[in-house]
Amino acid sequence: MSRRSPRVRARFAATVQIGGVDHTLICHTRDISVDGCFLETSELMAPGAVVSLSVMDNQRGEVVSVKGHVIRMLDGEERGVGVRLDAPPDEWLLLVDRFQDSEVLDRERPNLRLSILVVSSEENRRGALALYVTSGWDIRFAGDAATAGEAMGADHLDAVICEFEADDSTWVGIMELARKMHPTARRLVRCRTKEIDLPSSGANEPVHRFVETEYGMDALLDALTAELGELKNAMTDPITGALPLSDSAARELLRAVLAQVRTQERSIAVFDLDSTLLDNGPRQAAILREYGEEVGLEELKRSCAEHWVSWDVGEAMANAGLAAELVAVHREPFKAYWRERFFTSEYCVIDEMVPGACHFVQAVRDTGGKVFYVTGRHEEMRAGSATCLERLGFPVPNNGDVQLLMKPTLEEDDDVYKLRTYAVLGEHGAVVAAFDNEPTHINGYREAFPNAYSIHLATDHSGRAVKVADGVISILDFEAYE
Repeated sequence: MSRRSPRVRARFAATVQIGGVDHTLICHTRDISVDGCFLETSELMAPGAVVSLSVMDNQRGEVVSVKGHVIRMLDGEERGVGVRLDAPPDEWLLLVDRFQDSEVLDRERPNLRLSILVVSSEENRRGALALYVTSGWDIRFAGDAATAGEAMGADHLDAVICEFEADDSTWVGIMELARKMHPTARRLVRCRTKEIDLPSSGANEPVHRFVETEYGMDALLDALTAELGELKNAMTDPITGALPLSDSAARELLRAVLAQVRTQERSIAVFDLDSTLLDNGPRQAAILREYGEEVGLEELKRSCAEHWVSWDVGEAMANAGLAAELVAVHREPFKAYWRERFFTSEYCVIDEMVPGACHFVQAVRDTGGKVFYVTGRHEEMRAGSATCLERLGFPVPNNGDVQLLMKPTLEEDDDVYKLRTYAVLGEHGAVVAAFDNEPTHINGYREAFPNAYSIHLATDHSGRAVKVADGVISILDFEAYE
């Protein structure tokens, strides 16, 4: 919203329609002004997106409808979008004027803030709308399976609720799609349950639970929270606390990054290399195979990238089939052998691409952004790193709009080096997004560039007990973009 107009705190339930999107979103305003408003929502909207929204002026008993476009988006604790209004009507100006002349306080926010998709017929939606508007959750509506599929691709969802009767098979396909696209989301059907033979429900069924329509918000809240924590915990990294987005949500996130690259002058996207753009598994496996040849261990001669699920060399040896007593014998000798080879140009050439990575980085370039590879690799690995990037189809470092920043020496601490790069990056333009697999480093980007997207790659990490910071978003890879 405009920073030139005085803003006043005003919390209204708002129904929002986004240009080009069929589903309806329900969220809340945080503040309003004569030419804008801020919407509290987790929905990803690119700057420039056209929106139409309506709020209820309870004092006048009227619905006030306005149109505008997104001018900024925030994440973290203040996640939402700022909207600039196009020629707001007199009813809106009266609403703003009344709040400016009063000391209206925000209603207490609900303790549970959830992102919910509700799929229902138009008739059922009218009956249920009041229930969801008063919930304080981020709600979007869809009317059928087709629009539900589109809405599921928009962002993370905590739950998908179908407002169809239990014997109406419409909900089955929608729930199957929800299970695939949002595996951590609760899947509920809100319907008449009394004196009806309900289909099977549970974690292994299309729907987790059927909820009686008559029992209102209490029954719905109970059904939403039951087992939700357990489902999320099962997919959360116990060390970093990272919970990766679903493919559909990751796709929208990456598209939003490109939209920001397109609109921001002198935009920069920052990418780590190891375990962010490049998979070191082939390098690790090659070194272990060579070691196996040297010491005559057939199991290690068969080492492959899939055996390296972490940085624990003992685990990789065991995964290759080496007996525990031999792992204990060879663990330390191999570490020395590995250290002499891993940090060299000769071996880093054989790294492979994290799925979808080169296509996304190239899209950043095609959209007009600068690409900065910021890696903990040292200068002696420059030639091999550049050769690997070129072989895999990444934009090649050119000391201009594509740069490769490296540590001067192997001995320098990665954390200290990356801390030093923040000022360097700022001299070259505006950082709009940073990608890194190491929680310490992506947290550093989040602190240094609070208005940029800080995106964590949930591939592997050093194992340090560091949680990803608030506002950092995790993805598995870049494959969803393709």
